[in-house]
Amino acid sequence: MSHFFSEKNLSLDYGKYRTLCHMPTSIVKNKKATHQNPKSRDMVDSSLDNNYKDKVKKNPYSNIISDSHITDNSIKPTLNQYSSPPLPNKPNPGNLPHSYNISNSIKKVSIGKCITFGQYMGVKLDWQVLKVEQDKALIISRRGIDSRPYHSIDEESEWSTCSLNRWLNTEFIEAAFSSSEKKRIFKLDDNITSWALLDDSMSINEDDKIFLLNRQEAERYFKTDSDRICSPTDHALKNGAIRGWMNGNCSWWLRSAGYFKNEAQYVFDDGSIDVYGVCVSDKGYSVRPVLVLSI
Repeated sequence: MSHFFSEKNLSLDYGKYRTLCHMPTSIVKNKKATHQNPKSRDMVDSSLDNNYKDKVKKNPYSNIISDSHITDNSIKPTLNQYSSPPLPNKPNPGNLPHSYNISNSIKKVSIGKCITFGQYMGVKLDWQVLKVEQDKALIISRRGIDSRPYHSIDEESEWSTCSLNRWLNTEFIEAAFSSSEKKRIFKLDDNITSWALLDDSMSINEDDKIFLLNRQEAERYFKTDSDRICSPTDHALKNGAIRGWMNGNCSWWLRSAGYFKNEAQYVFDDGSIDVYGVCVSDKGYSVRPVLVLSI
């Protein structure tokens, strides 16, 4: 246990631990067995019934059972338990909270609903409303719109100076919004950060307009883990976003610091929050921008 939670390996081992915890027990055991002894392929075979083994031809060069050798199409769905889910062409509505009600008008805004505002990489951006009052609304992107590291290099970093913050408030905002749309986004001065209930407003630059939630805000505005579940866009996938092995959802960054100063927290693909965090230069994590919109 001391090695598992050692300072050097905490982030890497914890990520592997979370991944294994979300795999079916039989798959975990088989992965360990086949990794230690390539000849232990029979352990996988023993879990199959006799009818299945009669209809499957083993690949002699791999421990993976290839569905290209199956002659009976009626049994192909059983292979889903041994392989990753296919990439969806469209987002799975089942990944979204039932409160989502996407509207193209930003005039009708209420908490829990979604509005369309701006576009990124040729796709309109849908946002979930977290808080609303008179002339302004706190909104977060419904999906992971891109995949980028928290910071460009592995070093001590904080939100106000990290490369992801700079990217959101330069390249992203210029690409996603027109001149008139940018005028509708509030700067994060003291009045706005206080209204949005941002817990660590000292870490936010007053001239910034785009930011990420921190852990406390993610827990306040999303009451359950399932509310935090998020799917990546096609662009995010092309840019390296990692999808959950079991559910196809993405993990997304929070602005909170992790256990070490070169780590940042994130939301796991099942909606739970990893308070230990991962290295700030790690790739594969998605980005869900947050902003305060004038309505």
